[in-house]
Amino acid sequence: MRAAGLLDRLQAEDEGLTYVSLASDQVDMDSYIESIKANIGKVLNARRGSGLSSQDYGLADFNDGATESDDMSKYIMSDIKRCICDFEPRVRDVSVRAVPLAHAPLSLVYQLSLEVESREGDDPLQFEVHLGQGQVQLV
Repeated sequence: MRAAGLLDRLQAEDEGLTYVSLASDQVDMDSYIESIKANIGKVLNARRGSGLSSQDYGLADFNDGATESDDMSKYIMSDIKRCICDFEPRVRDVSVRAVPLAHAPLSLVYQLSLEVESREGDDPLQFEVHLGQGQVQLV
């Protein structure tokens, strides 16, 4: 299993987060999953181009009108998946799908399915990603 790299640990410490790796036998799965969820939230709340070490870090600005509205949902799903695959190494088999809400048809909600390596094998996880008000929330 992948141990947290030096830069991962330093960045997490600097931001007041805890980067949890399964390399230690003392880590429980709940802390491990919360660490992954926190990192995904941090990555998705960053705007592409704002990272000092990587210009691809974060989501694109979806308000720039560069994409036709018919393709916007596909573009957002693709960008969410790209961010997670590129900047959260503890997960794999990432899939993103739109979740239409009958009571709020203009809401941008996506279901995120992925697998997390655990001591017993791979564990499937699902989160909802809510985009709105300039912020991304994982539920």
